[in-house]
Amino acid sequence: LFRSENKNRQTTAKVLATFPLPGARPLMPQHAAPIQELTPRTHGGPALCCLPISTSSTSEASQCAEPPSLLVAGYALGRLGAWRLPTGCCCMPSTWEAAHNGRVVALTACASGTQLLSASSDGLIKAWSLDNERFGELRNSFPGHSAAVVSVAASPFDQGLFLSGSHDRTMRLWDPRQGTDGGVVAQWRQNEWVTCVDFSLTVDWHIFSSNK
Repeated sequence: LFRSENKNRQTTAKVLATFPLPGARPLMPQHAAPIQELTPRTHGGPALCCLPISTSSTSEASQCAEPPSLLVAGYALGRLGAWRLPTGCCCMPSTWEAAHNGRVVALTACASGTQLLSASSDGLIKAWSLDNERFGELRNSFPGHSAAVVSVAASPFDQGLFLSGSHDRTMRLWDPRQGTDGGVVAQWRQNEWVTCVDFSLTVDWHIFSSNK
């Protein structure tokens, strides 16, 4: 992530960049220039998070030798940005210009690559369609946290489950298929702000959290 500034040290642009990994072939120097820089279509403040997403399950992917991919970013002014990879073409839908009323600080995607979840300081988690026909459409909004949501994670085993962590000191397990309590199926209270949540990649009944 880069930030460019003018002489008065006012932020003028935000740039997302991708770098080659050290040791990758062909061998690259440790301080190599970025291989690609991606700029948002409209100013959204500092980029606070980004997420590469494989869209291999979409109809477009089935017609390609290599599945297309996306890079999504969340911004301090509540916007989301999106680019097609590897072309770097900006594909942000208009609905993402005001995705949240607070900072977008965490992103995750379901394993199929057809749905994006965004978490924000406005206390909401929102689900967005990544399907070609309905790209960027709001599928659902999940209220319930009483403070900023700072972490969100999708289950690698169950397409419907996701976790959230908040400054209200709770970690919640959600299943939108459940019709009670807004989809919350479990809740754990911590002693301090929850800062990060995630699922185990190998054991489907293990989850993790960190707190302040």
